[in-house]
Amino acid sequence: MYNLQQKGALMYNIEDLFYYDETSKTFLRWSIEIRAGKNLNVVKVPMNSEAGSISSSGYYQVSRKGMSRKVHRVIWELFNGPIPKGLVIDHIDGNSLNNNIRNLALKTTAQNTRNSRMNRRNKSGAVGVSYLCTGYWRAQWHLGDKIESRYFSVKTHGDDRAKELAIIARNEGICKLNGLGYNYTERHGTND
Repeated sequence: MYNLQQKGALMYNIEDLFYYDETSKTFLRWSIEIRAGKNLNVVKVPMNSEAGSISSSGYYQVSRKGMSRKVHRVIWELFNGPIPKGLVIDHIDGNSLNNNIRNLALKTTAQNTRNSRMNRRNKSGAVGVSYLCTGYWRAQWHLGDKIESRYFSVKTHGDDRAKELAIIARNEGICKLNGLGYNYTERHGTND
């Protein structure tokens, strides 16, 4: 049994609030009726209605008495119990709105990142490749706790070629990591 908490105080068991349902677009429904009004005479949320709305971060979330939770985390916990500290829930197909339990996986943040798209703020067009104001294009990747980097001078190679070499080096680094079992997905770093 998993409890929702707010400011350290026990509030609800998620099993009492929600149930999983693949006919819901969020894959979650309310197990309870939520009422409002002075005498709680107004049904605000009917029992069995879809639970969740899309947040500004692009995930479904549910709210109850000032507490908000991402729906994919609630669904994971309904099936598997509390999410261990330091772990996250990954949407395997990359669709943050597909909360089907078969599309959710428990991962470390590093593992989740290996299945992520390119950040919208990326200016180089390649994950792990950046331009440094010192006149170099840099390729970076993590090998365990160590950061590996390769630098390519704009002065030596020209801007376009230095950037191209950095992208090649980054791709070679990722191939090396995958050979060691790091499991970067084909979707990592794409715009899809």
